[in-house]
Order: sequence, then structure tokens, then C-alpha cells
Amino acid sequence: MFQIFLIVLTIILSSPSSSSSLKLTSPITSSSSPPSSFLNLTKILYSSHTFFKAASEFHSLGIDSEIDTRDPTTIFVPDDKAFTNASFSKRYKSLSDDNKYFVLNCHILSKYLPPAALHQIANDWHLQDTVATEIMGQSKYRINITTVVNGSVAISNNIVRALVTRTLYDRSPVAIYAVSKVLMPKELPAPITSNVTAPTVYYFFKFFVVLLVLLLVL
Repeated sequence: MFQIFLIVLTIILSSPSSSSSLKLTSPITSSSSPPSSFLNLTKILYSSHTFFKAASEFHSLGIDSEIDTRDPTTIFVPDDKAFTNASFSKRYKSLSDDNKYFVLNCHILSKYLPPAALHQIANDWHLQDTVATEIMGQSKYRINITTVVNGSVAISNNIVRALVTRTLYDRSPVAIYAVSKVLMPKELPAPITSNVTAPTVYYFFKFFVVLLVLLLVL
């Protein structure tokens, strides 16, 4: 009987613990390779000279590895001045990687908008869902595309308005535009994680099972 107890105890203690957490990021690792249709966003941004910070952020958060040249995509990329803006920079630096990932996805649309279509939407339809909208599964984190007095296109989230300053890349079905500000949402989704509590519950459960087995053996 004691041998049976030892076997059961060994199985219980050697079983792996599990914890659940919502991880929005999917960074590139050394063992992963981009798909053949991978768009080298980092190269595009670095070659544009004033998007070094954006290039670094999109790469370190793994967003560039998610852009497939077969999928309709429009990206509004803030320039370096936008990232160093004092009113924005302090809050952005304090965010977790998951929240930074979410903020940058507030600048991406799952549709292809070449310059002509962008101007048409600015004049007609305005409100557009972003990838952040899709992540949340609700009608939030949209951007409003409008025209300003001089005919330029602006994007906004009702808190921040940024001007579209130039086209960085346009090759169907992907378009990339430069914008003057980062569209930081007023509120970010609360992090959903149980990395702390889940192991505690798991080990308490193991202790309870071991105690039960002991009682049965004795």
C-alpha cells in the first residue's frame, strides 16, 4: 500500500503546472522564420529615415511579423517626433508590452486603402474599425478618417488627431502612411492574467490530493 502511495505521489508532484494569461504579442524568436509573403516593415521604415522609433517598436513587439502581403492591410505609422512628444512619451514608456502592442494596433486596418480610397473614405464614410477593434470584439478603438481645411487627410480617435503626412508604401494589398501623432486611446483594456494566482491554486490542489491519499493509506 505504501508503494502505491509513493507512485501516486510521484505522479502528482511531477505533473506540470499551468497558468493562463492573455498575451497579445507574438514576437519573432530566433527559432521562428517569417512566411514567404512577409513584408519587411522594418526595412521600409528605416529607409524612410524619420521612423526609427516606430521601426524598433513594430519589430520588438512582433507586429511586423504579422503583416502578410497577401492580406489587405493599411498601417498609419507615427514618425519619430510623435514618439518623443512629451505628453505622450511618458505614458507610453510606462505601458506593458501587451498594451504597447495594443496601442500600435489602433493604427492598423484590415483593409487596403490606397491614396485615392483613403481620400474617398475621408470624404464619405469616416469611421473605420482597427485591428484593436477586432482584438476587443466590440465597437471600440475605431479611428475617424476625415479631411481638414487644406484638403489633407487626418485620422483621430476623438482624443488625438494626427495628420497623414505622406505615403510610405503602396503596393496592393498593403498601404503604409506616415502620421504626425500616436493615437493613444484614453483608456486601455485591463490586463487579463492569472500568472500569479493560478500556480498558487494549482499547488494547493496538489497538497489537498496528497493529504487525501495519506488519509486513505493510513
